[in-house]
Amino acid sequence: MGEVGTQIYDLATGCSTNGYDNRTSESVSLVANTSYNGYVSSQYYATEQISIWIDFNDNCVFESSEQVAFQSLNATYLTSFVMVIPAIGSVAKTGIHRMRASVAFYYVPDACSTSFSYGETHDYTVNILNYTPSIPTPPCTAVSVGSNGTLYAASSGITITTYTCKAYSWTSPRTGTITLTFQLHNTPSYWYIDDVSIYNKGVQMLLNGGFESGSASPGWTLSTPYGVCSTPGVINTVSPRTGLYSLQDGSTSCTADQISQSFAVIAGQTYVVSFYIKTGTTGSGISISVTLS
Repeated sequence: MGEVGTQIYDLATGCSTNGYDNRTSESVSLVANTSYNGYVSSQYYATEQISIWIDFNDNCVFESSEQVAFQSLNATYLTSFVMVIPAIGSVAKTGIHRMRASVAFYYVPDACSTSFSYGETHDYTVNILNYTPSIPTPPCTAVSVGSNGTLYAASSGITITTYTCKAYSWTSPRTGTITLTFQLHNTPSYWYIDDVSIYNKGVQMLLNGGFESGSASPGWTLSTPYGVCSTPGVINTVSPRTGLYSLQDGSTSCTADQISQSFAVIAGQTYVVSFYIKTGTTGSGISISVTLS
């Protein structure tokens, strides 16, 4: 069981061809600097061990420093193990990575070795989240919207010519995936968005909220749901609030373009959404909507 309702439940999978199974379609979210309990079983009574690695640096090599679990199995019974995710730093990195679990008979498993005659290796996907020891205080007072998916909407006569904080406390009506969407239109100037954040308790739900990767990836998707737009949104260095980058969006000749990111939610839990916005000018051709759906 991971964070925000995610888990890998992969029991009784049988034997895979050549002892390897690519199961990266299954994913789990884990928080850095945190330990997790897991369970594993085998069909055999013989002495076996399991090792787990996460390719934190995404170089397609599972290095010894990236090993997060090791345990001897208790015959065919479910055996508990502890997986320790290190703090963000020289080894652990936030974001999406490949996780490898390998079980070997008699030998200590090696992530890429074929020296043992019996065993099996599965690859999964893991999303490493930032660890926050306490629930962070929103950068401005959060407005409670209940389960209403419309957080903010405005058009015509908007006067936000300096970065302004918006924050909302939202309760999820369901368990599953939710998408945060900014839809933007600006004639004759630009919208700027920076420092987007969603916290569930102490867990940051978004990737690249400050756009400091220099692009929408990882995390965000830029799109034009209403057809082709002139000067659509881009990540650049024109006017960041903090850091080096922000979203600049001057979409015209369409209803709006959008930037969005999806994340996992649990029914009844509260999520605090915050972001900073500004526009270069005022006018009747300016609109914005921010939704969770």
